[in-house]
Amino acid sequence: MINMKKSKSERRVRPALNLDMISILPKDILDKILVRLPLRDAIRTSSLSRTWRHAWASMPALMFIDDSIPSNNLDAKFLLFVDRVLLLHNGPILKFHLSSNRCSHVAIDPWIVVLSRNGIQELVLDLGYEERYKVPSTLFFCQELKHVELSHCIIELPQMFKGFSLLSTLKLSRTTLTDKGLENLVSSCPVLENLSLTNFNGCTHLKIHAPKLQVLMIIGFFEDLHLGTPNLVVANIVLDGEAHQYDVAGGTKSNLIQALGSIPAIEKLEIREYFLVYLAVGSLPEKLPTTFNCLRKLTLDINLEVLEETMTALCLFQNAPNLEELELWPAFEETPVVPVGKFWKLKMHQRFPFKHLRNVCLNSFADLEAHFEFVKFVLNTAPMLKKMTLRSHDCPEESKVLRKLLQFPRASKEVEVIYV
Repeated sequence: MINMKKSKSERRVRPALNLDMISILPKDILDKILVRLPLRDAIRTSSLSRTWRHAWASMPALMFIDDSIPSNNLDAKFLLFVDRVLLLHNGPILKFHLSSNRCSHVAIDPWIVVLSRNGIQELVLDLGYEERYKVPSTLFFCQELKHVELSHCIIELPQMFKGFSLLSTLKLSRTTLTDKGLENLVSSCPVLENLSLTNFNGCTHLKIHAPKLQVLMIIGFFEDLHLGTPNLVVANIVLDGEAHQYDVAGGTKSNLIQALGSIPAIEKLEIREYFLVYLAVGSLPEKLPTTFNCLRKLTLDINLEVLEETMTALCLFQNAPNLEELELWPAFEETPVVPVGKFWKLKMHQRFPFKHLRNVCLNSFADLEAHFEFVKFVLNTAPMLKKMTLRSHDCPEESKVLRKLLQFPRASKEVEVIYV
């Protein structure tokens, strides 16, 4: 007869087999799972088991997105939700993301205080209401900050501000601050690598001195720009509105040198909207103080019928000996002040400015002498060119354009001209 009675050791093992595998994971793994859930769902995990009851309360990242809250809920419920989460949270808060147009300024201030006491490293405030939020001075003493994104805010640096010694990323959108405020903020971040300024106001004379900055984006209106960024690799600068011109005593000032004369490590540069107009103001040097030896890709918004812009573009070309990719977005004037077509003819026989150029894209290509002469200049001075793409803008029929292009001499035997 077989004895079916089980031993005590066997009975003890059975409950262990019923444990779910997730509950016995290390805490850092549980945190990684929770932070990938919407915050409300992460909190609901407290009902799963005793192990999960307080797991959410030590999440290192909190993200409050009010789009996830039903529109029939009152704004007060959202504020109460944030208040309760911060009250019950019992661990460090390394990341805090708030995206809302429902929060009053009075409600946000104490949240910043809580963050300042809990080791905040990454802060994102995306506040979409008309009245901008004045950032409290408490934030500027959070010395562990590494990543900050502010939208619809007002920044006033406190007198005792000593900088952010660990901040590597700063993104400001629709933010108000003064010229001096911006200069002091950026220069007080010694390890800043990524800076984005978009649709800002209150500052028009931008001075950006950041020795370790690698990525820069500026989109907005400004009257003056001075870059001291020797390690800048990628820059996208979009100047809204027409650039103001100033009479400089002696005509010695050069916007081109002031803005781009100290970026020797640049690899990718985008000059958009009216920024080339701004760069053309003042004296134009034959050679910049620094050669763009690392520049591989250049994007320009340019009016090829305006002599000042054309000359400035050529100066950039001559100072970028290793340029490989060039993209142009031409603008148009009803009547050019000075015919520019002959300008490229005169430059045709100079030494190759495009020794390494391989790809060119000319968008909005039109039936204009300046456009054809520029194409002719590039084809004649780029011995390594592989492809030139011309995207039509009210041009005559393709066969007529191609016949004209076939007459142009080419320095490269392998170049393919594509007209679309």
